[in-house]
Amino acid sequence: AAESLLAAVATAVPNPASGSFILIQMQPEQIESVPGFANREGALTAALRFMYQDDSIEAGFIKAPGKHRVHFGADGVQTNLFFGRKHHGDNKVFASYDRLIVMGYVTNQSVHVFNKVWLQKQIEVQDISTAYDPEKLRDTGPHNSIACSMLEVDHRPAYCHSGVHHAEGIPSVL
Repeated sequence: AAESLLAAVATAVPNPASGSFILIQMQPEQIESVPGFANREGALTAALRFMYQDDSIEAGFIKAPGKHRVHFGADGVQTNLFFGRKHHGDNKVFASYDRLIVMGYVTNQSVHVFNKVWLQKQIEVQDISTAYDPEKLRDTGPHNSIACSMLEVDHRPAYCHSGVHHAEGIPSVL
C-alpha cells in the first residue's frame, strides 16, 4: 500500500520544486491502510525526500472528511504535525501557498492535484490566485528522483518505462 501511494505521488508530481510541501487528502480508512505512514507524516516526508533526493521536501495528510490536521490561513497552510524537529514544542510546519501542492488520493496509484478553486473553498481568503500554482511546482526540469529504480516495476510511473528523463502524460490539475 505504501508503494502504491508513493507511485501515485511520483506520477502526479514527477519532480517537485525544491522546498515544495506535498499535502495529500485521503479518507481516514485509506491512511490506516498504509501502516508505514498512518499518522506518521514524518515517515512520509522521509520517503518523499529519499525518492526525490531533496531534503527540503515536506509532506502531510489531510484526513477527509472530518477534522483536518492542517489550517489553511491567509498566507499559507500550517500543520500541527511533528517532522522530527529537535524540540517537541516546535511541531508546526508552515508552507506558503507558492510552495504547496495539494492532491487527493483516489485509489491505488491514482491521485489528482487540486486546483485553486478547490483550495479557495478551504480558506476564508478571497483571492489566492497569485500564490497557489501547483502546475509550476510539479515538474521542474531534470529529474533527481529515484522513483524509477526505487519502486517495483508494477508500481513505477509510466515515464519510467518510456526511456525519457522527463515526465510525459502527467495528470492534469483538477
